[in-house]
Amino acid sequence: MNRARLSRLPLALAVAGLLGVAGCRCGDGGPAEAVLTAAGLMTEFAFSPDGSRIVFTSPGPGPGVCVADSDGRNRERLADGYKPGFSPDGTKIVFVSPSADRGDIYVMNADGTQQRLLVKGTVRSGRFSWSADGSRVAFCAEPDGNADIYVLDVESAELTRLTDHYELDTNPVMEPNGDRVFFVSRREGREEIFAVNADGSGLTRLTDSPGKKLQLALSPDGRSVLFVSRRDGQTDIYIMDTDGTNEKRLTSSPANDSKAAFSPDGRTIVFVSDRDHKYGEAYLMNTDGRGLKRLTFNENAEVAPVFTPEGTAVAFLALPESSPSDVLKAARGSGSGLPYGLELRMVQVGGRQ
Repeated sequence: MNRARLSRLPLALAVAGLLGVAGCRCGDGGPAEAVLTAAGLMTEFAFSPDGSRIVFTSPGPGPGVCVADSDGRNRERLADGYKPGFSPDGTKIVFVSPSADRGDIYVMNADGTQQRLLVKGTVRSGRFSWSADGSRVAFCAEPDGNADIYVLDVESAELTRLTDHYELDTNPVMEPNGDRVFFVSRREGREEIFAVNADGSGLTRLTDSPGKKLQLALSPDGRSVLFVSRRDGQTDIYIMDTDGTNEKRLTSSPANDSKAAFSPDGRTIVFVSDRDHKYGEAYLMNTDGRGLKRLTFNENAEVAPVFTPEGTAVAFLALPESSPSDVLKAARGSGSGLPYGLELRMVQVGGRQ
């Protein structure tokens, strides 16, 4: 596979410029793909709201929270930790610092200064979900052994427990206005989607159908919930209104379709499917399930594709082609390369937006 390297140009210009380079193609005729080698390897990442910076976790026995420009340059390690994410205004980063009790939640300025402990020894899994004003974050924790949903006030460090059940409550996603949190719970015998008010009241079950529900995403306008469900032996992508009505199946394939995310304007969905390649490739479709388009043509599995904040490119993680064969085999077999360092790659999506 021929791959291009990003220059010091701004992200949108750099990725767009790659498409004009003769012979710069990916795999079997796919779009040009930029590899941000300057950033080094990572296990997870997130963009700043303006798209100018990325925050990510560097791999290794001592994971670190790092930042870099969106072209991968000017990398800097800010703290020991993982699961970093920018606040909606880009001025702060919340992350988990390793501890004996699963992990402590910290907040710091985007340049790494003024690190402050918010919650000690609670975090279980998943990422933080912010309210649009940046005042609160929702997350999953289990300080007493139960995996439940919490909301944290970032300034006061006040912690509100939204759920309290012996079954797993996971995958929280907060409404932009911060009024409600959507999550997946196994409390009624199988994984279903619930919503609860940010003060813990008004618990509502939104789905009641066969199969597991997982990997929630909320549309930018807060009106639709995107989720993955396994039914009839297939893993497909669904969408519904936030009150649980108008559920629609967007994909129907013997393959596994997962890791779905909205574009910034809410009109397009990016997701991973193994319908054409056993290790999975990234695809685009409209929010009504039409306009399916294969985006990547790689030998290695794609992990967690997301749109860049300006919506002109899709970013994802993939194993380096130089990885030893045993590492490639192990990562492919598990469906995740996360124990190993991954490359951050970009593909322009052109006129989809």
